[in-house]
Amino acid sequence: MEAVTALRQSSSVATARMKEKEREMIEAGLLPPLPPQPSIPLGIKKDSVRDSISSARTVKLSDDEEEALRMRLENMGAVVGSSLAER
Repeated sequence: MEAVTALRQSSSVATARMKEKEREMIEAGLLPPLPPQPSIPLGIKKDSVRDSISSARTVKLSDDEEEALRMRLENMGAVVGSSLAER
């Protein structure tokens, strides 16, 4: 459980660092500007069920943070699994 918390914090720092570098590169003219975010239509969102379930959690993560955390956990699992397979 402690590893998940540490990885969550680490991935949020890494995501913030990446977004800052991306913003700097856009301002310097090295990258094209990001397209505008689409507006969310009124009505039922596709994530409404997931949102209602996850609202009980104490820490609400954005989709980017969840994806970064999931990728890090999967990478750890791949390393551990490959080490076990070698033995």
